[in-house]
Amino acid sequence: MSSTRACLQHLLSVVIALSGAAVCFGADTIYEAQIVARSGDVFGNRVAEQFDCADINNHGDDAFVAKSTLGDILFSTSGVEVFSRSVIDGTRVDTFSFPHINDAGDVAFLGGHEDSAVGFLDGIFTQDEVIAIRGSVYAHRN
Repeated sequence: MSSTRACLQHLLSVVIALSGAAVCFGADTIYEAQIVARSGDVFGNRVAEQFDCADINNHGDDAFVAKSTLGDILFSTSGVEVFSRSVIDGTRVDTFSFPHINDAGDVAFLGGHEDSAVGFLDGIFTQDEVIAIRGSVYAHRN
């Protein structure tokens, strides 16, 4: 990751924390900024109360996690929306953190879920599939 991108991501986290808004910066400049969501915005039936964990790709698409009283919201300006208690690839996901958005607009994130047999587990998800769950063994995929 370039130092410019790391600096932008840090600045984005600070702006989110201070303003209660998610901000998307242009991909090639640090001079243009656009608010893409604010506290009080509605996603599905959930009202965003605070924002954290954001990422931006080289095209200026942004992915972030918003917190609400009804649970987490994973949102991207490329159109991805996932809500806590969603079922992804047969696994219920209750919490989201550390989203990453690639240049195609696909979003991967660390998600957590409750398993009745073993307790709380976390893993890596996309909006459509489970990539890995902690403690699970996976065959090599091409």
